[in-house]
Amino acid sequence: MQNGGTTGSEASSIAIVGMSGRFPGAPNVATYWENIREGRETIRVFTEQELLAAGERPELLRDPAYVKACGYLDDIDKFDAAFFGISPRDAAVFDPQHRLFLECASEAFEDAGYVGAKIGGPVAVLLRQARANTSPTTS
Repeated sequence: MQNGGTTGSEASSIAIVGMSGRFPGAPNVATYWENIREGRETIRVFTEQELLAAGERPELLRDPAYVKACGYLDDIDKFDAAFFGISPRDAAVFDPQHRLFLECASEAFEDAGYVGAKIGGPVAVLLRQARANTSPTTS
């Protein structure tokens, strides 16, 4: 036995035991797969009024190449800084993608059943991130 009580073959094995993700129109992996299964369109199309209210320039909206839609992530502003031991001041300057990563990492551990428990061995978190759009405009 080596590596904390595992055999050589066990030490080189991996297991995916928890998953998490945020997707346009889906706050979690289960809803994401449900949207795919049901053929739901999750790209959000914004009205001109919404884009103007968000600060988009009117001349851009008249450009025929301008796309008034995006894969928008809901509730990106709902980060619970206290849960992660982060001050509200620090959380305000965190990149929204970092906040999202912390939330998803925590949810993946929860999905794996490691809520509040210590893990008795090495753990790795694999991250795959596409460019996150955190507002209705990209200017």
